[in-house]
Amino acid sequence: MSEEKKEVKLNIYQKLLEVRKSVDRLGKDGKNDFAHFKYVSSTMVLKSIREEMNNQGLILKPDIVEYIGSSTFYMTYTWINVDNPEETLVNRWFARADDKRMVDQAFGKAMTYSEKYFILKFFQIPTDEDDPDNTRNSKESVKKIIDNLENNIDIENLTFEKASDEYKKGNENIRAEIKQKIFKPFEELKAKYSLPKNYLKMTIKQFQEYCKKEDKNLKENKNV
Repeated sequence: MSEEKKEVKLNIYQKLLEVRKSVDRLGKDGKNDFAHFKYVSSTMVLKSIREEMNNQGLILKPDIVEYIGSSTFYMTYTWINVDNPEETLVNRWFARADDKRMVDQAFGKAMTYSEKYFILKFFQIPTDEDDPDNTRNSKESVKKIIDNLENNIDIENLTFEKASDEYKKGNENIRAEIKQKIFKPFEELKAKYSLPKNYLKMTIKQFQEYCKKEDKNLKENKNV
């Protein structure tokens, strides 16, 4: 007779890991027309884990433990293993919602926001893309922008004077490039070497060459 296979029961951490594995990424399905931004709705967040929670036999129990104001309070979210109810995992979490126009709804909003962000952060669910299917397209768009910047502006050959002008009128990507390729190395070298009178007319490459010559002259003077 073959031995009966014993059912392997998962502990609460193993079950929570299975829930985490079941969710890859959430797209932003909600839209705030007033402020013009997209967000992940509470409904989507709950739906993303509910089925696997049922499969694993997990319950999430919310409790308010400390009031600070009418819509500001501390909560605990307690995971309970249904197969072994004594096995729990308690998490303390903050809840707040300011809504002066609809004070009576602020409490409900605080509860909803708290639950949504607890789940997102606990399971570390990514929501940084508007649509999970657009991840590749977004990366390609960013690369295209950077490529265009490098083609349109020869940043490394800008003088410090022109680099400052481009930085002031440039977009976020141009500023990041100028800061990384010109301003950062310039600040590092400026801390070690004196500035020549015409440094504003120099490129970063020319300033680096100037610093090398300064080093060479210093060594020669020491040897004399």
